[in-house]
Amino acid sequence: MMPSGKLMIFKATSLTLDTIDGQEVAEGSVPFRLPTSDFRLLSNTGTVAIFILILSMFSALNVFGCMDTLPVTEMGRRHYELAKQTELESIVLLENREHTLPLDKANQSKIAVFGNGSFVPTNGSSGSGTVSGAFTYNLFEGLKRMGIAYDEAVYNHYKENISVNYEWGVSVSVNHHWDTSDKEKWGEARFSNSGWNRESPIADPELGLESQMVASAADFSSDKTAVVYITRGVGTEEMDRFDQPSDWYLNPSEYTLLKQVASAFDQVIVILNTSGSMDLSWMDFDWLANDPDYNEGGSLTPAFAKACANKIKGLILSYGSGSYHGVVMAELLYGEEDFSGKLADSMTKTYSQQPTKDNFHYVTYADKGLNDKDFNALNGKDDPIYLYQESIYTGYRYFDTFAADDVLYPFGYGLSYNTFAFKDYKVEADEAENTIRVSATIANVSDEKGLPAGKEVMEVYVSAPEGALEQPYQKLVAYAKTGKLAPGAAETVAVTIPVADLASYHEKKAAYVLEAGDYLIRVGNSSRNTHIAGMITVNDEIVAGQLSNKLTLNGADPTGKADNKAVYDSIRFSTKAKRPADPAVYGYQNPNDRKEIEEARASALLIDENFVAFTDNSGNNTSFAAGRAPDDYVATLTAVKKGEISRADFVAQMTKDELVNFLSGGYGARNSEQYYSDDPALQINHLTSKDAEKGWIGGAGSSRNIRRLGIPSLTYADGSAGIFISASTAKQLGIDPNPGFARAAGMACTWNPELQYQWGKAIGEEMRAINVDIWLAPSINLHRNPLNGRNTEYYSEDPVLSGKIAAYVAKGVAENGVSVCLKHFAGNDQEWYRRGLHTPASEARGENKDAANTIVSERALREVTLKPFEIAVKSGQVMCVMSAFNKINGKYCAASDELLTGILRGEWHYEGFVVTDWGDFDEIPHAADEMRAGNDMIMSGYHTRYKIPDQIYQNVVKSYSGQPHTVSLDQLRRNAAHVLNTILFSRNAFTEDNDYNLEKHLSHKLEIMTTQLPAAIVGMDYAKIKVNPIVVAGSEGATRYTFSIGAGGDPLPAALSLHGNGSITGMPAPEDLGKYKLLVQVEDDRGNVATKPLELEVANQKEKVKDQENDETTKAAQLPVDRGLMLDPPDNSELKATIGKAFSRRITASGGTVESFSYTLSPNSDALPQGLIFQDGLISGKPEPGTAGVYSIVVRASEIGGSFRSSEAGYRLVVSE
Repeated sequence: MMPSGKLMIFKATSLTLDTIDGQEVAEGSVPFRLPTSDFRLLSNTGTVAIFILILSMFSALNVFGCMDTLPVTEMGRRHYELAKQTELESIVLLENREHTLPLDKANQSKIAVFGNGSFVPTNGSSGSGTVSGAFTYNLFEGLKRMGIAYDEAVYNHYKENISVNYEWGVSVSVNHHWDTSDKEKWGEARFSNSGWNRESPIADPELGLESQMVASAADFSSDKTAVVYITRGVGTEEMDRFDQPSDWYLNPSEYTLLKQVASAFDQVIVILNTSGSMDLSWMDFDWLANDPDYNEGGSLTPAFAKACANKIKGLILSYGSGSYHGVVMAELLYGEEDFSGKLADSMTKTYSQQPTKDNFHYVTYADKGLNDKDFNALNGKDDPIYLYQESIYTGYRYFDTFAADDVLYPFGYGLSYNTFAFKDYKVEADEAENTIRVSATIANVSDEKGLPAGKEVMEVYVSAPEGALEQPYQKLVAYAKTGKLAPGAAETVAVTIPVADLASYHEKKAAYVLEAGDYLIRVGNSSRNTHIAGMITVNDEIVAGQLSNKLTLNGADPTGKADNKAVYDSIRFSTKAKRPADPAVYGYQNPNDRKEIEEARASALLIDENFVAFTDNSGNNTSFAAGRAPDDYVATLTAVKKGEISRADFVAQMTKDELVNFLSGGYGARNSEQYYSDDPALQINHLTSKDAEKGWIGGAGSSRNIRRLGIPSLTYADGSAGIFISASTAKQLGIDPNPGFARAAGMACTWNPELQYQWGKAIGEEMRAINVDIWLAPSINLHRNPLNGRNTEYYSEDPVLSGKIAAYVAKGVAENGVSVCLKHFAGNDQEWYRRGLHTPASEARGENKDAANTIVSERALREVTLKPFEIAVKSGQVMCVMSAFNKINGKYCAASDELLTGILRGEWHYEGFVVTDWGDFDEIPHAADEMRAGNDMIMSGYHTRYKIPDQIYQNVVKSYSGQPHTVSLDQLRRNAAHVLNTILFSRNAFTEDNDYNLEKHLSHKLEIMTTQLPAAIVGMDYAKIKVNPIVVAGSEGATRYTFSIGAGGDPLPAALSLHGNGSITGMPAPEDLGKYKLLVQVEDDRGNVATKPLELEVANQKEKVKDQENDETTKAAQLPVDRGLMLDPPDNSELKATIGKAFSRRITASGGTVESFSYTLSPNSDALPQGLIFQDGLISGKPEPGTAGVYSIVVRASEIGGSFRSSEAGYRLVVSE
């Protein structure tokens, strides 16, 4: 999606400090960048001392008003309470050595506080995932509320060295005093070089601390306790993270601070406030102490281990920060609440232990010895690939099967202050429902006094027998969470699992099957702490679902001769053949397995085909039956909602012009107005949403409406953790600004289905409040690699956990009559080159790159990559899916009929619409191919190298017969029907009584918009001249309207007929020559009537051609004629600016029907770099330091008066040093 972050500038200035651990502190200025939105440095007067080590870009606090005065509405109160609860349950306790936590409020009322993060905890989002709350409590504020004291001298040190400037947005300055020129020690930012040229994250150095300051803080604290925040920023759209210092590894300033604090304090609690996993080898002090040569991260030595060993007692994980981060963290630290979060990923000590390490970042066909031609590569051997060498073994499925010892903290793991015991396991089968029920009683058996009530998670895994199909050691199938349990309390928790969920995909049979053998049902609170609760025995193979193979590896070869599957099978991980490429098999083994298996065998449940509801989707019936448009009236979309006309008949009314405009972009996308055959009054590129029209909705724009047919525009909103409601919008609407919820990756750590559902419900309520129809979330690609730039937007490494969360969230959103948009479908588990590289510069250099090709077996595709989408589509109420930029096995996802139609609709029976991602740069498929494949609508963006509507409009054929880059009218109508199904679902568009929602959408007086009729030619069918019916606006709320020739004008020529649907048909004869002054009338079913005089000329063809050649001057003098609104400089021009130097460039419009224009920046535009402003068409100012880069600036010019036409031009603003 479009970028929404701003580029903030940090500048270090000189300050005298001692030499720190042998490294001289740099003097002078060191610039670095910060992507953020608004920032506020919270004023704190509390007294707790907590050391906070921040290793990141600072993600700023968005504070629209006083925290103590929000929320003010009943809905706001519910949502803010929910935000606090999601934050509470998302935080994971990883270590609690010697039971250091919880801290004692009475005896540890003073504690040391250090670090930049004490001021600015990360909110962990960027790009389309950027949504911050109305405020964010930091830890100072949380501790202050509890009456805990912190050292004022240390607090003031950070206050004096971190400054905030609100002028022209927000900028932050940090005096960190480190020389970061040695990139091997500090890391360096890397750039994607793709269209947006995004930058990888680099953590900023921590503020240096004098030894005496640290020692004084230790003396101040009650018992020399400190808490340390280690924070990591995020990657972003188009760019991932890297295994280098200041990203995956700590940097020198961070090691220095850890050693300083560990040397002065007796117990240190580390809080990982991150956007994803990072190196944790520094937590294994015994290992470090015995490995003096270890230097993977640049600074690890036995000296560090010696300083920190026996000092770091606790480790806490928090994925980003919501509004209540500091309050919740204080409550957890001091035991007012208990930890209940569980990991949604496996955490390793080092990056080298990750199974995808050799198949991440920029990897090419050449790197892997693959023939690019066999995989349909666009440019050659240097095109990027995502090779899924791990096959079905993703995350814990890999570690449990091949590399048990590599895991430091396993999937599903998380500690509590309380101790919980599982007992009374039951596994029961229900033949009538085709399910199994797994239950256990969970008891809080803590005997320590004063502990808060806590929650526990029940995780259910299955270990399938390995027959013809190899299997991972175990895989998650369900989960549930208890309510709060006080010590001594217990709760029985149960989950219901379809038997078909135990099946595996058999590629040779193209079916999901349960192979014969014993299926072990494991229950526990992490993947490494389970017990066998029961056994299911299958004597004869059961076919659960018959499909047909799609997106196969061999299908990628355009020649049909290559055996890509054999090549892939020779290099993938496998438990079967022992090839050199295979990892060693030393999987995890539960020490109690042998005994528990024998116990379970005694009461095993026998399952046969009667326990599975067999489905056969091998035929994939996805045909669309074209309808018949009414002849005697025009039906509006309200008629479909009220059941008066079918969708198929309704879309038959849509002309080619309307279909192309409606489907080929959104409101704000350029170049749409010109796509009409005979009537510029089609009234398509307009908003109908009142709130979007007022500018209250930000994000990704809206779809186009069709006023003639009463089709309202759909409004999208970005944000992986919720939608953004600004203070001004909230004030206008009488609601509260949105709270900051836990990031998506944190939401996964709650493992709480009810909480996830309630979160979705809250988002849906906020969507209704500001008139948003589609929330462009959740993103349910997987944490295939911990360095994925958007892992904070995605839920987990596990497809089942990801899919179930998405389903719960989707149900909650849908309860409000609006919808999520699942993205990115599919295989977009990496950012770099996901849509390749194709810019004017790369083309000139001959360095274009195809969109990355995900190379994966069909079994892994179905069981891992597609599984989250399948679960969410089948279980949640999903009405929008976003296709991905990348390829899968040689085929663009956005143009794959096998993926978008065969699987999504034919197998999963999806009824919503598919929308593309924001395709403005680089290598994306031909728009006609996307339309034909079932990609129903193009997102609101526009491409910089060509006009997307052109690709459709110029390639519409009567019927599709296999020609590339073509699409038929019936395929466009099918797509429109899919989009309309979502609009009909939206309660913003239609009320619960099935009426057009006039409260949410603009309404107009009934009016005939057509201003002139093209001349009819003797002997020519008029329907081929005027292909669009007469256009009406103002039909909102009506179900139908009818045209007629009113009294007071001439009758139509005898050979022509005006139908009730506004079309004029017939073939004039010579005796019909002449001019007819018609009075056209329209009446809707509410009794509203409008008339308009229109002149129709019947002419001979030769005479008409002569008139057109000779009368241009006369025609131009009659009425204002639109000469085509043009902007200067023209579209796609490059503007150049230099940092610190004055820049001025005026954008002017000409043409159209008037001489006066207004100028604005389009919603599709990037924000201007700091130092530049836009006013009345003039871009001026001096770009500030640190703003170097390329910006996509889109200017809109609109007529003042006349026909109120508008046009846009996009510019490539290049800011250089």
